[in-house]
Amino acid sequence: MASEEASMQLDMNFPRTAGQAGRARAKAREADWRRQLARAFVYATGQSPGEAAELLAEYERREREGPDFMRQRPGSVIAEAPLVTLDRNERMRLVWKFRMLTRRSWVTKDTGKHRGVITRTAESVFGALMYLTEKYGRLFPSLEGLAHLAMCCKQSVVTALADLERLGFITRIRRIRQVRAPAHSVAA
Repeated sequence: MASEEASMQLDMNFPRTAGQAGRARAKAREADWRRQLARAFVYATGQSPGEAAELLAEYERREREGPDFMRQRPGSVIAEAPLVTLDRNERMRLVWKFRMLTRRSWVTKDTGKHRGVITRTAESVFGALMYLTEKYGRLFPSLEGLAHLAMCCKQSVVTALADLERLGFITRIRRIRQVRAPAHSVAA
């Protein structure tokens, strides 16, 4: 009963809507965000009771949107896709080293591995990455896009990327794009 009253005080008895975002992974952080939002609402209505209806509408809108960290994975950075600075000769050397490793990797293969260290999917994904590097100069493909180019499933791409990173052919950077709203671009 006490926890029910505490949750009613925390969310100020607003009903959850169907379009409301899901729960954050960091539940304590989300709870703190909601507590701070409720405190800010109570403080703002105490300071200007005449604008209570507008403040209530703003509070409900922010509550429906949820915290801004809801869809951000740990370890993500806000950054542009890095520019690949390999010229044509360096790319060909990298492809040659990859093929040499692929060619003789079956000699030292583990039990149950038919192709050795590098699988056919890893070869296809590496080829797709090299194609994208040559075409665009930057690499920011989705897993679905790589799966389409490599003609395999998304989970195979995830496994192949892990293998390529383990072998030192690629470096993955988990990044998120920050989309600026018009309100943020206006200088104050």
